[in-house]
Formats: sequence, C-alpha cells, structure tokens
Amino acid sequence: MTTPATRAAAGVAGAAGATAVVTDAVEVGRVADGAWRIVAGARESSVPRVRHAVRDLLRARGLAGERYEDLTDGLLLIVSELVTNAVTHAAVLSPRVTTELVIGGGWVRVAVEDGHPYCPKAVQSDADQTGGRGLMLVKSIALAAGGACDVEQTGDGGKVIWAALPLPLPQPGPLPHPGPLLQPGPVPQPGPLPRTPARSLPAERAEPAAAAPATRPVRRSPGSPAAPPRTRW
Repeated sequence: MTTPATRAAAGVAGAAGATAVVTDAVEVGRVADGAWRIVAGARESSVPRVRHAVRDLLRARGLAGERYEDLTDGLLLIVSELVTNAVTHAAVLSPRVTTELVIGGGWVRVAVEDGHPYCPKAVQSDADQTGGRGLMLVKSIALAAGGACDVEQTGDGGKVIWAALPLPLPQPGPLPHPGPLLQPGPVPQPGPLPRTPARSLPAERAEPAAAAPATRPVRRSPGSPAAPPRTRW
C-alpha cells in the first residue's frame, strides 16, 4: 500500500503539482525486519535493475544455493514480469514503480505497486490478446510452487500485484549408518561347576569303651592242653 513514506521515497509529485524526475537509479530501503522496498523509474532499463536488487537481497538472507534454486528462479521471473507489466501499462500515470520484498513466516512475497487504476487479469496465451499473458505466467509459477497471487486496489487509486511462494522445508540429514551386524560366534561351553568348600564337622566326643564282662577263670583239669593264644585284629 502507498504511504507518505513511500511517496517520498518514490519521488511522486506532491500536491503542488511538481513533476517527478525519472532516472535509472534504483533506491533500496529496509522498511522492517525482513522487508525491503525498491523504487525505480517506470522505464525498461529498470526491469533488470530491480531484478538484480531482489536477487542480492535474497542472497544476503541466505536464500542461495541448490536448495533455493527453484525458489529464486521463480521469484526473479515473477519480478521481471510484474515490473515489465507496470512499466509497459502504467508509466503514463505512474512515473515510479515500487517493488516490495518480504521474507518471513515460511513465505517470500514480492509485490509491485503502480499508480494506474487498471487491474489486469491473467489470461491464456491468445494471439488476439495484447496483455495478461505475463500475469498468467506469474499465476502458473505461484500455483506450481504451492503459493498464491492476486491484484488489489490501493487507497489512492493505484494497484498492487503480489505473489507469494513458500520457503522450502529443511531437508533431513542422512541417516546414521547402523554399522556391521554382529556375527554369531561359537556358543561358549559351560565350565566345571564350582566346588563348595567342605565344612569341617565338629569332632565327636569319644564314647567310653564298654567294660569287658568279667570272666571267670577256667579251671582246667590236670593233664588238659593249654588254650591257643588270642589274635588282635
């Protein structure tokens, strides 16, 4: 949307009726965290200048490399088409073209504002149509990337054409290698059972030996043989 700060940065004529001076200069200003405004003259040479300014801002925010290649290519093509559309159809009423770039919330949004009240519509490629094919390309890029685009009227009679593309999701890293599988080895054989140390039994008290029964002396008759000697085992 156009604000007093935007008018001052864009050099739009004030209430006194002064004519804005159109040059090849491109003014880039940061308006908020992750948001920039690029103001350029409504002329063909501004198209590559604005595209290069957007490219440099994307790179400064780390949106570079193979991971963001599709995103940046699509955004830069959208910027070229929208700025070209504004330069071609709105230069009479809008000597300056303002491009806004916003990065945040998982989205990248580009918007091109001019002072012309006409709101074009995206149309299919047709030899009888003199406009709208660029917006059809913008719409195709946005929808293919899972984004959106639209045209809105501004409060001072101009318009804003914007497109938003989603940031690519973070890619998970490679899975860690599980390592070699454990190979089954020989089954260990059980060893001998441990021996329990023998416990010493308490010594038994010796029982008193039984007294031998008293024997009566054998009387031998005179002339009988003597008894054999006794053997101890």
